[in-house]
Amino acid sequence: MTAEDLANPDIAANVRAIEETAALVTWVGEDEDEGQAFGYRRGPNALRLASAPVVSLDGEGQFQVLRVTNLSEALSDEYGQWSDDGYPGLVARSRSEGVAISAEDPAGLLESTVSPTPGGARRRSVP
Repeated sequence: MTAEDLANPDIAANVRAIEETAALVTWVGEDEDEGQAFGYRRGPNALRLASAPVVSLDGEGQFQVLRVTNLSEALSDEYGQWSDDGYPGLVARSRSEGVAISAEDPAGLLESTVSPTPGGARRRSVP
């Protein structure tokens, strides 16, 4: 971004919002080829990682809450479509190494629902 871009109040506000939101995430992985990062949104109350929803951030500055309970599920869901043996193969390899994956099929993954007020996250199944 140029200094001229940042002089625009709308762009500057958007950059600040992205930075403030990113500061609430514990980042744990990045796919440089796709320009995507993965992490746990711990929020202002510093949720434990086991309770924090998994999020991604793309190269355009868009955050997404992922329908998973941990990073291994996120990566299996995201990249299973590109693997020769698909999601089931990635899940089988993960489980053989002791990594927990909650669903046999991506449609059965749990989705984090982030409360609009600080302090709350709960898990629910994706319909």
